[in-house]
Amino acid sequence: MFILAAALLVLQGTTGGAAPSAAPQTAAPADTADSTQRGRRDRRPPRRIAVTPALAASAFADGAARDLLLRARAARLRQDSALRAYDAKTYQRLSVGMTLRRTGRERLLLRAENAARVRWQRDVRPV
Repeated sequence: MFILAAALLVLQGTTGGAAPSAAPQTAAPADTADSTQRGRRDRRPPRRIAVTPALAASAFADGAARDLLLRARAARLRQDSALRAYDAKTYQRLSVGMTLRRTGRERLLLRAENAARVRWQRDVRPV
């Protein structure tokens, strides 16, 4: 029964309301929650650990690994800033099944499908 309730909550959260905007959002003020925190406003903020010299020294196996990560981050930023537009089609299928006994047959409780087309262009505001 718990699985069915969880599946219904997931389904309600993904199928209701208008489609989300595909345009990137500007940074939200610190006092507002982003879309990933919807419904979780009462949770405690994540615990942050201060970066000490000992922790920073143990983060990578060697200097080459750290250099590789820094070069990859720089390349990603260059590619992101060069992006002018994109057009993507997405498809999602959710199936929830349940078996009452170990030897029993699995029964399909819920199936949901969702398709979307996401288009974005730099310097074009959503309507």
